[in-house]
Amino acid sequence: MVGLNRNPDGKLRKYRFSRVISDGNVIENGLIVIKGEKIAEVGTPEHSDFIDYSDYIAVPGFIDIHTHGMKGVDTYDLDTRSLEAWSADVIKTGVTGLIPSIVSASTERIVSFLNTVSAFPNEFHPGNHAVILGGRLEGPYINRERKGAHDPAYIRNPRAAEYESLFSNFSRVLKIIDVAPEINGALEMIKASGKSGISVSIGHTAADFPQSMAAFEAGARLVTHFYNAMNPFHHRETGLIGSGMLDERIYIELICDLKHVSREALKIALTMKTFDRVITVTDSSPATLCQDGFYKLGSLDVEKKGDECVLKGTDTIAGSVVTMDSEIRNLRNMGYPLELIVKTVTSNPARLLGLRNIGFLKPGYNANVVLLDRELKVKYVILDGKMLDVAEI
Repeated sequence: MVGLNRNPDGKLRKYRFSRVISDGNVIENGLIVIKGEKIAEVGTPEHSDFIDYSDYIAVPGFIDIHTHGMKGVDTYDLDTRSLEAWSADVIKTGVTGLIPSIVSASTERIVSFLNTVSAFPNEFHPGNHAVILGGRLEGPYINRERKGAHDPAYIRNPRAAEYESLFSNFSRVLKIIDVAPEINGALEMIKASGKSGISVSIGHTAADFPQSMAAFEAGARLVTHFYNAMNPFHHRETGLIGSGMLDERIYIELICDLKHVSREALKIALTMKTFDRVITVTDSSPATLCQDGFYKLGSLDVEKKGDECVLKGTDTIAGSVVTMDSEIRNLRNMGYPLELIVKTVTSNPARLLGLRNIGFLKPGYNANVVLLDRELKVKYVILDGKMLDVAEI
């Protein structure tokens, strides 16, 4: 799904930036040479024949692996038209690679969602849009006790006949599936997911430490929106929070809107895991970039109130209304170095998913570059070699 030919002219373009940041490395006054839709060279300029963007910082295009929609688009009833609109709007926030994620739903709706995601690149030439990397199932194989904003009517234990059919028919498009490891059939499903090349994330779970470690041994490598929808940390039973922090094999997701997780909890996670094993996600809802009011998240009614989204009539958080660029600014305002923050939205998700042509700025990779101004606001995006002014998208 990645690497569609959007800039076939093959021309050589040289761009100079104040800094080029990739995978924790920084090049001051850096140069990126692009040929066609690929990066040809990254370094420092030796000649003056470059296009000067020295007012901007160049970083890889962001990858969001957990998002339910924005501007009224909901993965629950996704179609090609709404996915097209979403993938255009999200470019403005610096996201060039997207994994739409659906909450717990019926088998029929899950199949419809995956069919839409699978067909999208073939039906629509992305052009000025984020690339759809695949789909994610956040449910339905989760624990009702930790359902959060999932409709309990659709939560169920893994059934081999159901998930084996999904894996067989959608192994190319299904990238991540979430599961609570303590429910019946979960460990068998985790093992089957690995054989199909599908990443497993542990979330919406009441798993204790041994149960979560059993899931990691079975092949799970990610924890869904760390701290949220799981048992709280206790000094005699640390649960998934403890195992997720201690196991060096595991990546953890963090929603850095400062609503889902406090600054102090973020600091603890970033200290324990370091930036090498953290993936910043939006978990954005259809209410993102919308006015305050009532919306849908899956089959449930939600309300956007300022910078927060909750289930209607409750204080239960229902996804977020944050964008990736604002999360980067939040972390920078907490004092963290930009080169480490950028890893959490670029190279880390690329490594988790085994993506080999995005997430880094290095020769041979797709020329997907985000240009940030001094306030870390997205001003331009280079998408497979094509320069886009986000104000004009």
